[in-house]
Amino acid sequence: MMEDETTNSISLRDLYYTLFKHKVSIFIIIFTMLFTVFGGLYVWPETYEASAKLLVKLGRENIAIPTAPPSSQQRVLTTDLTKEDINSEIMMLTNRFMIEKVVKKLGTDFLFPKSIKPTTLFKRIKYELGRIVIKLRDFVFEILYRINFKKRLSPYEDAVLGIQKKFSAMQSMDSDVIELQLRWSNPYIAEVVLDTLIKFYFEYHLETHKIDVEHEFFQRQVEIIKNRLKDSEDKLELLKQTERITSYEDQSKFLLQQTSNLDASFKNTQTEIAASINKINELKKQMSSLMEAITPGANVIYKEAERNLLLEEVHVKSLNAKMETQKQHIESYQKDLERLNQYDIELKRLKRQIQIDEDNYNLYNKVLEETRISTMLDNERIVNIKVIDPAAGSFTPVKPRKILIFSLGAALSFFLGIGFSFLSEYFDHSIKTAEDVKRYLNLPVLATVRKTKKSKFSM
Repeated sequence: MMEDETTNSISLRDLYYTLFKHKVSIFIIIFTMLFTVFGGLYVWPETYEASAKLLVKLGRENIAIPTAPPSSQQRVLTTDLTKEDINSEIMMLTNRFMIEKVVKKLGTDFLFPKSIKPTTLFKRIKYELGRIVIKLRDFVFEILYRINFKKRLSPYEDAVLGIQKKFSAMQSMDSDVIELQLRWSNPYIAEVVLDTLIKFYFEYHLETHKIDVEHEFFQRQVEIIKNRLKDSEDKLELLKQTERITSYEDQSKFLLQQTSNLDASFKNTQTEIAASINKINELKKQMSSLMEAITPGANVIYKEAERNLLLEEVHVKSLNAKMETQKQHIESYQKDLERLNQYDIELKRLKRQIQIDEDNYNLYNKVLEETRISTMLDNERIVNIKVIDPAAGSFTPVKPRKILIFSLGAALSFFLGIGFSFLSEYFDHSIKTAEDVKRYLNLPVLATVRKTKKSKFSM
């Protein structure tokens, strides 16, 4: 137990001894690391952020305007604003075409202004150090260009790619808001770039969602359908005037009733004619039999039969004339019914055509009005995107995070210094203390001589 305590005491003492022995190296490493981190942070160019927020609302581009008459009464179909709609707006915002327009508008000289040499000492030092870093970077890039590891870009291409990399647009969680962010070396430049991008986006949004139809086309369609509707109405009026039919149902019922009555009378007449013909045949047989008997009584009966025969023959002729008249009337009524049915078919056709023309006329007239309103809105630059938070640059840089980086650098320098001391001690196999003699040689120490500094007055 005593041996373990001695070993632990010696180990702790060795730890302190090692740290004390390499204290100069530790301080040099920590100081060098801190100085390097501080110098890097001092030279590191600062990055500022400009941000803005857009509210996407349900607009006229979310309304589907049919170009053909629908089967139902629904004319305009509206849809709710979906995630896909907002993603479409984000795609338009981050479109390279938009960024190129911004670069062409502002110019590369505005985006990458030439730095002015400062007059104060510390800023001058920072400026010169920054120039050295830029020259080193350009030298490395030049080597990469020459060995075809990197493509040389023009200032315009460099500006476009720079904005593409440092610009972001994303949907705010559970909302219809789009958040825009742009990071740049100057907060004012970032603010101007973001504001210009939003203005170009409004124009691009209008042009993209503009109804791709011409006002004149719908105007011509309205005139064509209007004339066709008037022609159908004129035909219907002419048909009513020509036929002079006030009520199809009443007249059809009347003709059917008359035809039915005449058909019944015609059948009764046929029955009467058949009965009269039978009676005539009976009378002829009776007269034939009476002609053989020569008696005064038979002569009287014969004359009576002859008279009845003449009456029946006259009656048959009158019935035949009546039947012919009835037949003519039935045919006339049937023709009237057929003409009335044709009138009904034509009437329904014209009414159906008028209804279709009216629906088409109302539809195209509504679309014409909507295109007129859309054109007016485009001319007035009214869109469904609202800026709820205008572009504004940050007052403090977002990069580098100096306190965090310096704290991490300090911790790293401390651990590197300690690690270097233990690593040096691990690879140093020389014997320096009495404890080393006892531990490694297992020999007793008889005496120790303290190392003293040599005096400059000694001989």
